[in-house]
Amino acid sequence: MSRLFFYRRMKDVINRLPGHYKRRYLENQNNLANENFLATSLIAKEEIGAVFPNTYFDSRLNVVYPPESQKCLWGGEGIVQGYWEKKNQRPRFPKVWRPDLMEQLFHSEILNRWMVIIVSKTALKQIEESGGFDFYILSTPESKLKSRLGMQLKRDMLITLAKAEEDGIIPSSLQKFSRFIIPLEEAEWIGLTLEEAVKKQMKIEHEIARSQIKPLKLVLAENLIDKLINSVEKEKGEEGEKSSGYLSKFFNRQTSGSKSV
Repeated sequence: MSRLFFYRRMKDVINRLPGHYKRRYLENQNNLANENFLATSLIAKEEIGAVFPNTYFDSRLNVVYPPESQKCLWGGEGIVQGYWEKKNQRPRFPKVWRPDLMEQLFHSEILNRWMVIIVSKTALKQIEESGGFDFYILSTPESKLKSRLGMQLKRDMLITLAKAEEDGIIPSSLQKFSRFIIPLEEAEWIGLTLEEAVKKQMKIEHEIARSQIKPLKLVLAENLIDKLINSVEKEKGEEGEKSSGYLSKFFNRQTSGSKSV
């Protein structure tokens, strides 16, 4: 569980996160929980005589994903710690199984750049089965990719495709990736951890609140301009009343003189 859930203010921010991000986050957590589920089905291995069977539990291995794996593409593999048993009667000894890693050069058609990435043999097989590097990154879910680097590349690819669709100009070389296009508002949230999503949401809300607040000097300047405009209009109104009064007196004198004649 993330430490953000222990802060009341952060809980409110988490509740205000976009619905598409919360849906993807819960789906990813659900997939990880299903992978870590321990299947305790009892399987009979063989029968010893006619009395007791020799049985074992089908349980999941404890796989470790070190921080270095987040900067590479391991294809879902990790480090497994266990014990090695020899055929003779000697005691077992600890052993660590790790993926076979190598540096490979990849080209992304969507991002239009070359990248040197450390990958495992399993990841290379998955890339070949997917039909290319871009297809592997876009089609593999986060629960199976298990790489921050892979999710960052996926976010950059989806943002590039979304911007191309908004501009209405999608190159012919990117038409084959059209089924992966999502709105730009959703693409910007792909691959973010809960902490990063909370920071992004708080930044967006801060910018909105800041844009709605006017600086004090602008408020005072607007008030001063309004006062000047009102004073000018009042002076014009007073001058108009004086001129109209003078004209009315003049016409009254003329009319009274004509009547007396």
